[in-house]
Amino acid sequence: MGGHHLYRAGINIGIPITREEALSGNAFAAYSGSKKFAELALWEWAEKHPHVQVTTTCATALSRLAIRFPPSTMYTLLVSNTVYLGFLFPDGSFPTYLPHLDIRDVARAHIGALSSAPTAEVGRKHMVFSSPHGWQVDMIVVYIAEQRPELKSRLLTAPPPGPSPLVALPMDFGRLDKVLGMKAADFNAIEAVSMRAALRDIPDLLNKTSPLLSL
Repeated sequence: MGGHHLYRAGINIGIPITREEALSGNAFAAYSGSKKFAELALWEWAEKHPHVQVTTTCATALSRLAIRFPPSTMYTLLVSNTVYLGFLFPDGSFPTYLPHLDIRDVARAHIGALSSAPTAEVGRKHMVFSSPHGWQVDMIVVYIAEQRPELKSRLLTAPPPGPSPLVALPMDFGRLDKVLGMKAADFNAIEAVSMRAALRDIPDLLNKTSPLLSL
């Protein structure tokens, strides 16, 4: 699904799931359904209250630590960071999804939404976005080894299986700038630093939250 279509349909409201499936007792179906139907309810409310400006942001997985102090368990960890777990074992696995966004850019999007252009000018303000900057999976293994040489002998050894997974989401940054005032160039400078910081620090964070890693 291309970035332009993604903006029009949205990620959450485009999830192919029914209310019955969401209530079936399946945990993932409940999770997906809660996201879809909560947003549908919001837009239904917004249409009935056109005097209220509504903007929703749907970011991809987040990079960099979102908390100041290490969490006590894996369950309280920023889940997006666990995508790197597979890199930390010789027989690990490559992630199937890599588009990430610096959590500070998410904060900027929320602030931008407070003064965004009115719906009458730009249409429904459902903003799906990610960083334009991405890393190929083999680059991630190399960077961890460079920054953490003591882990080099235990990192993932297998070559990437076939084409690399999507590393950056196709985006209409013109619309993102028009609605939230965020330009593609702004993301590049921040994300490059954020990705490196995350890769440098995440092994320690995961080690503190899961004794099974024994890094």
